[in-house]
Amino acid sequence: MRRPVLFGLCIILFLSISAASVAVSIGGGPVELNPDETVNITPVNSTETYEVPQTTVLGALDAASILGSFEYQVAEDLPLDEENLSILSITDIENEIVNETPNNWTFWVNDEQATTGPAVTNLTDGDNLTFSYGPPSHTLENATYTLMVNVTVLGAVVTPTPTVNVTPTPGANVTPFVNVSDQPIENDTVIVDNATINQTGWADIHADLNGTPGPIIGYSQITEGVNENVSVEIEVENATPVLYAMLHIDAGEPGVHEFPGPDVPILVNGSPVQQAFNVTGGLPEENVTPTPTVNVTPSPTVNVTPSPTVNVTPSPTVNVTPTPTVNVTPSPTVNVTPSPTVNVTPSPTVNVTPTPTVNVTPTPTVNVTPSPTVNVTPSPTPGANITEQIVEGLSDQENLTTFVEAVNNSTIGEELDENESYVMCAPTDDAFSGLGNRTLSVIMGDTMLLNKILSYHVIQGDYTIEELVQLCENSTDGQISLPTAEGSEVNVSLTEDGQLTINNIIVVTQIQITNYIVVYVIDGVLVPPDTPIPTPTPTVTPTATPTVNVTPSPTVNVTPTPTVNVTPTPTVNVTPTPTVNVTPTPTVNVTPTPTVNVTPTPTTPEETMDLQLYEGWNFVSIPRSLSAGNDTAASVFADVDTGGRSIYTHTPAGGFEPLGESEILEVLEGYWVYSTEETTVQLMLSTDPVRAPALKTLSPGWNAIGYSDLTERSADEALISVEDNWVYVVGYDAEEQSYRPALINNVTGDQGENQRLSPTEGYWLFVREDGRLAAISA
Repeated sequence: MRRPVLFGLCIILFLSISAASVAVSIGGGPVELNPDETVNITPVNSTETYEVPQTTVLGALDAASILGSFEYQVAEDLPLDEENLSILSITDIENEIVNETPNNWTFWVNDEQATTGPAVTNLTDGDNLTFSYGPPSHTLENATYTLMVNVTVLGAVVTPTPTVNVTPTPGANVTPFVNVSDQPIENDTVIVDNATINQTGWADIHADLNGTPGPIIGYSQITEGVNENVSVEIEVENATPVLYAMLHIDAGEPGVHEFPGPDVPILVNGSPVQQAFNVTGGLPEENVTPTPTVNVTPSPTVNVTPSPTVNVTPSPTVNVTPTPTVNVTPSPTVNVTPSPTVNVTPSPTVNVTPTPTVNVTPTPTVNVTPSPTVNVTPSPTPGANITEQIVEGLSDQENLTTFVEAVNNSTIGEELDENESYVMCAPTDDAFSGLGNRTLSVIMGDTMLLNKILSYHVIQGDYTIEELVQLCENSTDGQISLPTAEGSEVNVSLTEDGQLTINNIIVVTQIQITNYIVVYVIDGVLVPPDTPIPTPTPTVTPTATPTVNVTPSPTVNVTPTPTVNVTPTPTVNVTPTPTVNVTPTPTVNVTPTPTVNVTPTPTTPEETMDLQLYEGWNFVSIPRSLSAGNDTAASVFADVDTGGRSIYTHTPAGGFEPLGESEILEVLEGYWVYSTEETTVQLMLSTDPVRAPALKTLSPGWNAIGYSDLTERSADEALISVEDNWVYVVGYDAEEQSYRPALINNVTGDQGENQRLSPTEGYWLFVREDGRLAAISA
């Protein structure tokens, strides 16, 4: 909780920047607490405000912050209640991981370390309260920082005997307790020094996950009472530099470890009974000779000329191999510890004459030339491929075959860390079917789009359905937001009957794949924000008008008679094709007399191009401006049986919109046209040179565009005007009624910008920001 900086005289606090081998005091002084007052505390990770008595540890910290003009923060832990408020920072010294070791704030009352939370640990008059900061299991003596507060409770009588934090003696009513020391991993096991439990249970070892207990990597059953030197076999490949020993109950089938499940952690005052400890050796990335310490006694009789260019860098992967030709007598009093800053510099005093008592023969093993095996940067041993684990774990789930196929087709495993925990949301086969075959086809055929959608289904963290339900129930508005691997967040809430939903999609069940991965089966597909999914399926079906399919009326077909000298020409039998401008209105009265001047159709342009339409939906475009009179939707598609469907355009803002029959077809526009049969439309291209090349305004996201030339060009050439803006372009195969794989900007190959775009075809173009697409032909 951040507080405003206030001025006070009762307590003086100071911050020391320098590090030391003993605790550095950042301040101290007295505070007066009123048993009738409370303070309002809002954790940094919650919107809920807790009313905490002033005569608690947290109340004392709040009073000290006012007097000392400093800030502090608290966090809300699981399960959510005031018992689980923890101190996150004091005077901007925050809980963090330092050199792979978590450093945290804790507190002591009368030199006894706390066993309950700061919001529920009560103080009495005369108590000495100390806040300390350091690694797990630190003491007041070796803490990094301390803050000392002397407590006075108004109206109270001083009781010198401490009554807070008394460690119970194990017996019939045992308080669960666990203690474990820093240690190396030996023979795939670690030792828990003391596991005291009030029922049969488990001593579990958890890996570290961002400074908190993560997945379980080992467990050992323990009996009621005090259990000492408990040996726990662990999965070494999943071990981390910091591990946690935690007590779990055996609430399910006796003797069978069931977590996630009924064997949940034991809570004392709302917090798990646990202790963190450092792993001092045996981690999977280490390659250490069994003798961890080399004691070398520098002897004045050793004539070794050090090389000034040798910088000895300590590394956990240094392989120290004793050389049998060097007789070095170890001395218990000299411990030479390699340091990253040790630069061996020749000294004029190191010229010692060898004596017969020293048998040092300079060999290549004395002057060791650093090799790649000396300075090896430790790196985590690669775990099993995440996608392989998911596919294997879901192979027997008959309703998740589409999801498994999507994971197989993606490269999402390359984006996930094997050592992190994830919740993978898996839509059912019915959920994918709801997208339609065409939409699903374009998603499966576009790896980038598929990865983006799948990563939005990956929630970062380790949550069971029950935990998320509890989080929602305890939130102020009944919902929470969780980050995904895609970068945006999903909204988690509950239905009226208590079912968990993610973005209003119901979570059906959960499947535990590994200690790191749990799958939520959901009945819908999650779509990332600002990621429109291309689909040719229009949602509007306007009623076709008579002007689209023009039926000749009896008055249009004029039968020549001997008295009428009208030579039958193609202009007499008016056929509703793009070459005839027939306005189907009741005002057209053709009288079969010699005085009728039948206006011939517009002069045939010099250039034409065939537009091929297939049965079903066609995504088409006009490669060049059409001639006057042959350029509207009605004239171009007059002979096309659309089955009563409209012609559609699309904009990122408005979506699919029906095209008016009198609207002129424009270059660079993409049009969706439905045909009940395969047919060909002849486009009459204008040859008028007095016109400027076309321009089209683009908006961020998917834009329906047309191709603007009579011959094929590469995507790179066709989209040169938006080179720095476009991401990928998707074509549609009308003959197969499916999308083609997306072409990707700045990439070459089968899906690269070197692939060609074709005349009369429409395309989906995804751009990052506003822009203008220029035609590549006039």
